[in-house]
Amino acid sequence: MKTSPYRRRAFLPEKADLADLMVLDDLYRRLRAGLRAAPDAPALEKWLDDYGELLAALSQERERRYIAHSLQKDDVDLQSAYDHFAEVVAPWCEPRDVELERLLEAHPAFAALPDYYEAYRRSIRADTALFRPANLRRLVEEEHLRNEYDVLYSGLSAPFEGRERTAPEIEAFLENPDRARREKAWRTAQALFAGQAETLHALYSRQVALRHQIAREADFDDYRGYFFAAMGRAYGPEDCLRLHGAVERQVVPLLRRLNEARRRALGVETLRPWDLAADPFSRPPLRPFRTVAELLDKTEASFAALHPQLGAQFRKLRDLELLDLETRAEKAPGGYSADLAEARLPYSFANVGGSHYDVVVLQHEAGHAFHTLACREQRLYDYRANIPLEFCEVASAAMEHLGAAQYGRFYGEADARRAARQLLEDALASLPAIAAVDAFQHWAYAHPDAAPAERDAQWGALCARFNPGVDWSGLESFRDASWHQISHFFDAPLYYIEYAVARLGALQVWSRARREPEAAIDDLLAALELGGSVPLPGLFETAGLRLSFGEEALAPLVAEAAAELDRLADAPAEAAGNPAALSHPCLPQAA
Repeated sequence: MKTSPYRRRAFLPEKADLADLMVLDDLYRRLRAGLRAAPDAPALEKWLDDYGELLAALSQERERRYIAHSLQKDDVDLQSAYDHFAEVVAPWCEPRDVELERLLEAHPAFAALPDYYEAYRRSIRADTALFRPANLRRLVEEEHLRNEYDVLYSGLSAPFEGRERTAPEIEAFLENPDRARREKAWRTAQALFAGQAETLHALYSRQVALRHQIAREADFDDYRGYFFAAMGRAYGPEDCLRLHGAVERQVVPLLRRLNEARRRALGVETLRPWDLAADPFSRPPLRPFRTVAELLDKTEASFAALHPQLGAQFRKLRDLELLDLETRAEKAPGGYSADLAEARLPYSFANVGGSHYDVVVLQHEAGHAFHTLACREQRLYDYRANIPLEFCEVASAAMEHLGAAQYGRFYGEADARRAARQLLEDALASLPAIAAVDAFQHWAYAHPDAAPAERDAQWGALCARFNPGVDWSGLESFRDASWHQISHFFDAPLYYIEYAVARLGALQVWSRARREPEAAIDDLLAALELGGSVPLPGLFETAGLRLSFGEEALAPLVAEAAAELDRLADAPAEAAGNPAALSHPCLPQAA
């Protein structure tokens, strides 16, 4: 990484050790004194610059330590350095930040700050209203419980086809064209989790009980109300429930037809859970590139063709070495985006292997990076760091859909159509899956004392409601307990719905870009520049999008996407070696 602070430090010493609590204590003492001494709104704005400088430096130090450990996964010293920051420094800072926020809220000039700070004022008032000293211990305990799931999941392995394999490695065989191998892989993976069912039920029960205590301490009836307030969401639980219903009515029928088309293409009597990931025409995996350099070159050219700003920003990411994509033995698995807050730059970490998924992931992470670069001129740290998560995901998901128009740079015509169809299919299929996950959590936190069997029964009913056309006969117990395999239940409570809101926004960008590509991207970039300075509805409006949880916005999107799926389907070519695939409908066929 080639980074430096966006601006020279004005408040922090250049060499301040931000892991030293004595150093931090002095910095927070100076901030308290400076806040009390600020005589008017201009002085308060300068104080906010100083405070933002500290927050950005702390954030970047935490991210720097996380990245360092990701790049050297077996280095115990790097792990300890990150753990110290996450488990000691961050909890130490939190009550002091709340103290400063309370002093700021009570400051005579706080209400006199310019209108630019209005969203920040609302955020501060919400934060101070929620804070309870007794919850600090519970929040640390919650973090430990999240880690318990991660440790348990990463430790799952079983012998499969000649060697010990992890759960993700076994699940990769679900894409194999051999149905018997897929079934064997599926049953092996299910057995891994079935062996941990009692432990996972107990862990989730502890988490739900703890989160309920946190909510009650903050004077909420249940964790849903607390979490929505803590996230500053511009919508409520009732909007989520309305979206579940809209998805059930508008998307689930399409998913049923897609599943039926898959069954016919596979030539099977019924569609079983191990039939959902394999290519229905037994085609080899898409191979869009051979080297990371080729992936970067083609992705840069794709973004440049979409919009000159996107191409220039992607080139900047490359020049500053902010993309680490090579798979190396010493690297941690997976991928993520990080915000280097003091440099006001993004960083993307991944392990690419030559698949089409790598193309989509890079486009997705580039969307997050473009967002960071777009709003780096925002003066207030909070507006760069605390952007509504739904719109962060609009930025990334929109790049996936816009990038699909450039698949010709990676493939010939037939494979480009195949890849574009798969992206759109996956996007639509994700909406019922997200609705099921979100609906389960709404139920779980409204029923914190539910027994394990009740939770399993609820999940089984949601699977039947949102994933039609799959034959689970004889496998009902596996289906009902399959929620154990979804990490968001354990380590990101009530977070999944953001992806649905974002995907609906991204599909609107895609739809508009088909008619007026320049205006669609210009308006999206204008919204990204705003960061968190306006609430979610204002961000959607600036981007030319509609924030809606009902059928009025969803229905036309689904109709347009279904028509595009029909257009992209090349049934005669795909069916040449598979008579069962002669009909590949996305919309109802004439009786």
